Amino acid sequence: SGDITLDAEADINLEAAADVNVPVNIGLTFGDDGEKIEGNGTDLTINSSNDLHLTATTDINIPANVGLTFGDDGEKIEGDGTNLTISSSGTTIIDSTGDIILDGSNTTSFKAAGTEYFKIVNNSGSAVLRNSGQDNDITFLGNDGGATITALALDMSEAGAATFNNAITS
Repeated sequence: SGDITLDAEADINLEAAADVNVPVNIGLTFGDDGEKIEGNGTDLTINSSNDLHLTATTDINIPANVGLTFGDDGEKIEGDGTNLTISSSGTTIIDSTGDIILDGSNTTSFKAAGTEYFKIVNNSGSAVLRNSGQDNDITFLGNDGGATITALALDMSEAGAATFNNAITS
């Protein structure tokens, strides 16, 4: 009915032939209670008053269709055993101090609201840029002295007729 203190100069080993059960809403605390593992019968919570470090010498496996969510679950990374999905209720930012490499087997597709609008395809080592929508143009914009200009427009409803904003130099 009170605290039990084990004071040892070496490891304390627990040997059991069955599970060691910790009651619901009772946790294991470490050090000054800044770190705690506790379950409520449904969720397991790991709290830390500072960084939480996972150290492993092999992979950390998350089952298929179980994701990592962040904050209020507005962002999620999840795999189904074949495909990896990164989703966000807001903007997704990829920020690197080095190169960013997209390495697919053949095609890189760009979608908006689930509809593909553009893709880059590897065609025997040649890059093919393709606007996926019927009669949708490809437009190259730039910044000229602070103003946005259309440098080149390829009109797909006119078999790709090219309109340059200014002179063509060769």
